Amino acid sequence: MFEFWVEDDKNATVTKLVDALRKLGLNLTASKIEEMQGTDNPAEHQPSLPRETPDQVGKHPLERNRVALVKNMIINTGLLNCLRQDDVITEQDEAQIKAGGANEFTQNERLLDLLKKRPPDDLKKFRKALGKEETNQEHLIKLTK
Repeated sequence: MFEFWVEDDKNATVTKLVDALRKLGLNLTASKIEEMQGTDNPAEHQPSLPRETPDQVGKHPLERNRVALVKNMIINTGLLNCLRQDDVITEQDEAQIKAGGANEFTQNERLLDLLKKRPPDDLKKFRKALGKEETNQEHLIKLTK
């Protein structure tokens, strides 16, 4: 949590806060922050996902939010099984993803690297697999678009 206060200059305080939030990838305006002041429930003002920056335009959908996907995806919940059933990955692909006792983040990176090389239909199947009840990762679908 960030705390800023300037006794005499409210605008400087808001400017510092806006700058700190932008560094975190959140695009809040000073007017939005002023509007939020005094609320007891910060959840009412959840910021949306960061918009595409110029360096992200044209990137593969799995690259735009790669860090968030790697951190939050859980492939051991049946995701790999779903992808195998839908012929997105093969048994050899699964072995390669899990090779060398890789930790979950490395496995996630390997899966994303593999999916980037696949046709667009496989990306759709990946999104569908994330939304299945047995994988319970529907919240990640928006990060793949």
